[in-house]
Amino acid sequence: MSSDGTNSSTPRHTPSSDSEDETITQEGQELRVITTLPGTHPQQPEPVSLLAESQRLQREMLRVELGEATATELSQAGTGAGGVHSEISPAAGPISLTSMTSPTRTRIQMLEAELSDNKRRVTSLQESNQRHQKLIQTLQAQLTQSKRKNTDLEMEIADLKLELQKNAKKLQSKELEQESRLDARENMAKAREESLIAELENLTGALEAERAKSADLSRSNEILQDQIEEAASANQGLSRDVAQLTQAWRGATQTLEKREAEWQAEENAFNEYFSAEHNRLLALWREVVSLRRAFAELRHQTARDFTQVGHCKFEIMKLNRLEADLGKCKNWSFN
Repeated sequence: MSSDGTNSSTPRHTPSSDSEDETITQEGQELRVITTLPGTHPQQPEPVSLLAESQRLQREMLRVELGEATATELSQAGTGAGGVHSEISPAAGPISLTSMTSPTRTRIQMLEAELSDNKRRVTSLQESNQRHQKLIQTLQAQLTQSKRKNTDLEMEIADLKLELQKNAKKLQSKELEQESRLDARENMAKAREESLIAELENLTGALEAERAKSADLSRSNEILQDQIEEAASANQGLSRDVAQLTQAWRGATQTLEKREAEWQAEENAFNEYFSAEHNRLLALWREVVSLRRAFAELRHQTARDFTQVGHCKFEIMKLNRLEADLGKCKNWSFN
């Protein structure tokens, strides 16, 4: 009966302990999975998940303490049942004890091992809880720092927005100034282009006028060349006439010299024969007077010839000047 009591006492509490052990092991595995997963253990965990994990660890600690309490109650119940059985049947005591303690001892050893494991797990969980609390504190400090930084950054962003607005206004003003400058430059360029076009038109008109002048000068040059050729031919004729006149003048001077010599001889003869041949002298005198008249006419004619020759020389000088002017005009037209 004692064996039945012990057997009945042990299976009463084993399911609860087994279920509690299974829940503890499952939760420990879940904790290990949570701590080992890369996505669930970031460099900066969230405070809400850490608080939930700490609460879950506290619940596990309570469950472990409850398991320890049930284990102590089971051990106390086993010892009480063994004393009662010994009082009833002392002869069969050792046989029933050996039959009772063989499975219970193994179970108790297993429970003690599980309890030690659970205690180690609880200590590890407490340490991890402390670490998590420290992490939570550090994270809260980091959150406050990040909030401060965010406020500072928001202030800086507001300042930057103001600066950007100011810069945008400045850029708009600069763009307007540049557009006005560009418009002014375009207007100046258009005015300059129009003035250049007018100047080019004036220059083209002047070039056309100069071309017309050059054409007129070329025609006048041709006319002057024809006149020069005519003047050269006339000059040649005049030079021939002058040569003939010089020859005639030389012949006249020679005849005049001869006549003067003859007149002197006659005059000498007349002086010699004056007294004897007065009548002949009168006749000779008349001849001399006529000769003087002829000589005067000849001298007057020669003077006219000399004046004509001087006029011809003046014409020749004019022609030479015209030739020099024509040469200058040619040089100017070629240049």
